[in-house]
Order: sequence, then C-alpha cells, then structure tokens
Amino acid sequence: MSSYKEHTLFGILFTLLFFQNPISLAIALIGISLPDFDHKIKKDKVYKMIIVGLLIFIALYLFNLAYILGIMICILAIILYFSNHRGFTHSLVGISILSGLIFLIIILGSSIVTSSINLIPISQMANNKELSIIIITIFMVFLFLNRRLLAAFLILFLSGIVFFPIVNISWYSVLFPLLLGFISHLILDSFTPSGIELFRPFSSKKVHKKFGIAMMILFGLLAIFNWVNILRFGLF
Repeated sequence: MSSYKEHTLFGILFTLLFFQNPISLAIALIGISLPDFDHKIKKDKVYKMIIVGLLIFIALYLFNLAYILGIMICILAIILYFSNHRGFTHSLVGISILSGLIFLIIILGSSIVTSSINLIPISQMANNKELSIIIITIFMVFLFLNRRLLAAFLILFLSGIVFFPIVNISWYSVLFPLLLGFISHLILDSFTPSGIELFRPFSSKKVHKKFGIAMMILFGLLAIFNWVNILRFGLF
C-alpha cells in the first residue's frame, strides 16, 4: 500500500510534466490526497468537513451570499463518508464527479472571495482573481492535505508565489492539475497487489500494473507533445 508521502511525491512529479506554477501544483495536491479519504482513519476529517461546510453555509446565508458553497462542501464530505476504501474514489466515475465538484467549489469560492476583496482597499501587487484562487486553494489544501505536510506545503507554496508571480491563471490550469492529481493516485495504487476497481459501479473488475504502465506511457507522450509545443511556439 502506497503511503501519503509516496502519493504526494509521485503526484507532484507527475503534475510537473504539465504545470510548473505554484497554484496548479497546490491544486494537484487536493486530487492526490482526496481518494484516500474513503479510509476509516480519515473519518474524523470528514466530520470536520461537514462542520466547516455547515458553518460556511450559515455565514454565507446570513450575509446573503452564495450559500450553496457550504452545501457543496457538505455533499463532498457525505460522498467521502459513504465511500468504501479503494472503491468509488478510485474509479473513473468517482474521480470525474469529485473533480467536477471540487472545481465548482473553487470557482464559487474564489468568486465569493473576489467580491469580498473588492469591498476593501487592497494592494494591487496581485490580480484579485489570482489572489482569490490562492486563498481558496490554501483553504482547500488545509481540508485535505495530511497535517504532517502542511508546514512544508505553506513554506514552498508561499515561496513559489513570491518568486514566481502568478498572472492570468486559467480555469484549465485549475481543472487539469486536479485531474492529474487524481490520476496519479490511481496509477500508483494500481501497482499494489489488490489493484483498483477502475470501472466501479459498472464493473467490479480490477486493474493492476498494466493499467498503471499504460497510463504512464500515455501521459508521458502527452507531456512530450506539450513541451514540443512550448518550445516551438513559446507557449507557457
């Protein structure tokens, strides 16, 4: 069974093939960490997610803001609570639904933060959209990342923001890293003896290291194609 350290290291290296900005790498961490929230030892975190979701719902409702954000966080927590280990969260259907839900939470959350920022004087060192995504990303990572990695994450993430200023972040560079994080987790778990039920709930058939090797080759080719385009057309 792969440890959280192995998943984190492999997932970050996997994502670095396509993205090098700190926000995308931080968002990938969410996808890397989330699948194992179906484990019993993570249930306490799921309870905390429900409490956080309810508090956000109440606060946003009182301020007449988009309180559906709190509901979405609660829905995410409920899905994780009822997921069996190496089941729904380790399937194509599961990672698609979870990625879409988290993506919507990030969009809605950053929109609410942007609206709040616009109401107060703030330095123009960062674009409000990018600053909002940074804030909501840190919040999401705190919900999902292993607490032993939080200090290292904050140091590296904030250092990256300072030395590599973020401009014109797109929703593509939010959603795709999230998916890459999920996929990296599935690839690594496919190398374990128990494998993963990739096509659940439609099939209980498990895939093993052949799937992992095939996916690594596929994404390796995609990364090469991506870098060829970058070097050819100067796209970043």
